[in-house]
Amino acid sequence: MAVFDATLSGSKATSYVSLARAVELVTDTPQEATWTAMSEGEQKSSLNVATMWLETLKYGGSRCGIPSSDDPAKPQALQWPRSGVTCNGYTAACDLIPYKVEWAEVMLAIQ
Repeated sequence: MAVFDATLSGSKATSYVSLARAVELVTDTPQEATWTAMSEGEQKSSLNVATMWLETLKYGGSRCGIPSSDDPAKPQALQWPRSGVTCNGYTAACDLIPYKVEWAEVMLAIQ
């Protein structure tokens, strides 16, 4: 199985969303049955792939984790979390992944 790491600002992170957070996001939605029908390995792989798709987009602001949260010698691996960007009145913060980014990742993972 591929490596799966949802450490916020982590130097080896491969996903913005943990498995537990993905379950929270899909519970009581039309996508819940599709998600729960997947094995844990399929869920992790799907979240990794969805994150890689989101990583191809250009975002405003700058990455927060320089250094990363888990290794002071390395920067954060992924583009989120970010600082210095506001969208629709929401200012990005270094201590979380925006809900819409999380939701996009999970919906892509299900597809």
